[in-house]
Amino acid sequence: MRKLNLIRGIVVLGVALAFTKADVALAEENAKNTSDNNSQGVVCDGVFFENENIGGKTKEQVEEVINTYLTQVQAKTITIKADSKDITYKLGDFDFQLEDNNYADTAINLGRKGNLISRYKDVTDAKNGKKLIKAGFAYDTEKLKTVTESNCKEGETKMKEPTLSFEGSSPVVTPGVNGIEIDAGDALTKVTEKIKDKNWDKSNITVEAKTKVTKPTIDESSLKECTSVLGEFSTNYSGSDAGRNKNIERATALVNGTCVKPGEEFSILSKIRPFTYKNGYRDADSYQGDKIVKAIGGGICQVSTTLYNAVLKAEFDNSGITRRCHSGEVHYVKESFDAMIADGSSDFKFKNTYSTPIYIKSVAGGGVVKFTIYGKETRDPSRKVSFENAVQDLGGGKKTAQLYKVVTVNGSTTRTKINESRYSPKTSE
Repeated sequence: MRKLNLIRGIVVLGVALAFTKADVALAEENAKNTSDNNSQGVVCDGVFFENENIGGKTKEQVEEVINTYLTQVQAKTITIKADSKDITYKLGDFDFQLEDNNYADTAINLGRKGNLISRYKDVTDAKNGKKLIKAGFAYDTEKLKTVTESNCKEGETKMKEPTLSFEGSSPVVTPGVNGIEIDAGDALTKVTEKIKDKNWDKSNITVEAKTKVTKPTIDESSLKECTSVLGEFSTNYSGSDAGRNKNIERATALVNGTCVKPGEEFSILSKIRPFTYKNGYRDADSYQGDKIVKAIGGGICQVSTTLYNAVLKAEFDNSGITRRCHSGEVHYVKESFDAMIADGSSDFKFKNTYSTPIYIKSVAGGGVVKFTIYGKETRDPSRKVSFENAVQDLGGGKKTAQLYKVVTVNGSTTRTKINESRYSPKTSE
């Protein structure tokens, strides 16, 4: 034990010898000056908080400097570059705060607390411009994740196909829009790396995130060629009640303006659902089995039927057409020309078997619903097409009907069966 005490004494003596009388005198003088400043409650000269000299400032003034600095840092932006988009938010959006709340006390106490040697070193460093208080920061990592993901989601763009409309007989093409999907995880990793970088000077942050770009599949130039009427058909609904009129006009409006890509299948139900009052439908007569009952959306089968006949005239491949007949005859077309739809059980579909897009224009008003299918005409001008049905009366109000397509080209005629339908008498509840 005596030996250990002896060693300690030698070390203390060495330090004391190294610290000369002149140093002691200077330290005591600095301590006195600091003590005088302390009585005034100000920071000793030469102390910096980040880049601002806070020497001679009171604790309240230092706190004001610190708060101003924090506000400026919180206002710094994070910009995520994603393809052609810039997504920007602020550091303050995820609780970016000072790590220590006692920086003002630290500044005030420099040169005042600790032993004589440490006090001397603090004051000397300050006089030499070397006493710098660096701010540390903390933030809510979960909030940063949430804010980044949310901003990336809002910054995404949904792909839009170019669309075709008509001003009179002139086609007007609205350009498509690229879809942009942003890798929020990649963006978060890069932002976090920037914030944790020891060399970050608290300036604005910019990172480039990975993106997935989806381009439109319809060629704008091919849409401009869709000026020929491939098929057209209209039916009359002038004898309908107000509810049925409303349903026909609403469903027709929902289909209008549809572009169908080459090889794409069109489903009328996917366009006109849901059958709700909120979606503009009303109660009207509708088939339910062999019975006619009041149902919301009653009458929309006239819409699908009218479209079916326009599709027939456009001559899409019959193998791509899905169609069912009504259980009973309808008044607006002959047997086998109808196309029944019912939510959940029966849909009218067709596939665009042309090599170019087609455009569906539909309008209902004044008791007439009309569908026109536009596209690029590729059929022989001499080709003549007609449709005829063959009906057999089975007795008791029951019938069967076959629909035939008759095509004549250069004097040669073919007759092809398109569908077969069965009908029963209709009754009311």
